[in-house]
Amino acid sequence: MDERANEIDNAARRAKEIISAQLDDAPDEESIEKLIDLLTAQMDESSEDAKSSGLSEEEQQEAFVKALKEIGESVPDGHYATYVESVLRAVRTPPSGEFLRSSLLVTLVGELEMMVNQLARAAVERQPSTLEDSGRTFTWSEISSYDSLADFRDVVVDRAIEDVLRGSLADWMNYFVKKFKIDPVKVADSYDAQETVQRRHCIVHNAGTVSSLYLTKLGPFKRGGEIGDPLDVDSGYLQRAADTLFLVAFALVWSLAVKLCQEDEHRDRVFSELSNRSYFLLQEHRYDLLIRIGQTAPIQRLPERFRLVVQVNVWLAHKLGGQFDTVRQEIESFDVSARSRDFQLARYALLDDYENAARVADSMMRDDELSKAHYLTWPLLAGVREYRRNAGGDSDVEEGVDVS
Repeated sequence: MDERANEIDNAARRAKEIISAQLDDAPDEESIEKLIDLLTAQMDESSEDAKSSGLSEEEQQEAFVKALKEIGESVPDGHYATYVESVLRAVRTPPSGEFLRSSLLVTLVGELEMMVNQLARAAVERQPSTLEDSGRTFTWSEISSYDSLADFRDVVVDRAIEDVLRGSLADWMNYFVKKFKIDPVKVADSYDAQETVQRRHCIVHNAGTVSSLYLTKLGPFKRGGEIGDPLDVDSGYLQRAADTLFLVAFALVWSLAVKLCQEDEHRDRVFSELSNRSYFLLQEHRYDLLIRIGQTAPIQRLPERFRLVVQVNVWLAHKLGGQFDTVRQEIESFDVSARSRDFQLARYALLDDYENAARVADSMMRDDELSKAHYLTWPLLAGVREYRRNAGGDSDVEEGVDVS
């Protein structure tokens, strides 16, 4: 969206569309551009051009009128008023990009809500006894109206989860904590998470401005703001919100898996997916988010094969995110002498020992422990690949030739 912002919010294009809808002749693009520049500068009282012109207000007004007349003389007879009105409409139109970003925030919170819904259903399937103390009662006529016990159970689950989703983000998390005895999802209680959800509510219900409910819900954080203040959603905010809600979802899945997946097979599958996700975040360059995962997730409680994968990815996020000095000592003290070659490779690559990293990578590819595709796409090995290219050997690796 940032890359296409000029196209999305192109006032000249909007003005041309408005003019074309009213006049038979093709719009004069040069005159439109001149009008946009002139009227935009006139509406901007703090315009740098106005400040630096050295003209008095009266002289500036005279210059403005003269420029308008010159443009009016360049367009066909009878078109001038339509051009001015159309350009004014175009430049006064609120930027579309802002609406799109607000819509994305609404969608983002909606996706989290849907995920909470799905996780609640999965958790109830694992532990159906949580429905016993729901407080709901059903008459015999209600129960007998269903074709099967399974249908009736689905309705009971639906209603229980609907009750949960009517609440706030804190209510959603408390449901899992109380019903399934998981550890509290601390990030969900943070200002960033709570504010993101409340901003979504204000966009939907209060025209994107601060409401009294917004201030009440965020009161414990003692952040500023007054009723009616605009709640804009720029790209930076949207990215931070996406990371924060991702972290909430990641932590919730993690906590539920620890509590409800008792079989090794199921637990391994979940944590394999979570560790894979840390790899995908590297590929997506979401380093800040991965660093936050490393700071908040109880990585040390993972089975070793998953723990080390996540740990290496977190270290690499620090390196690629410009924070390598904070983890360098940990990596240097990481003992890989008795570990598999992929961790030896990781340590060498993280510490920029590309000669040894290339040697280990070669041996792993010869033994089919590292595929060519993985070698060519693994962010950890970017420096190794560059080292190979400078040495003129990367093409040999791509062809699978022994270059040791």
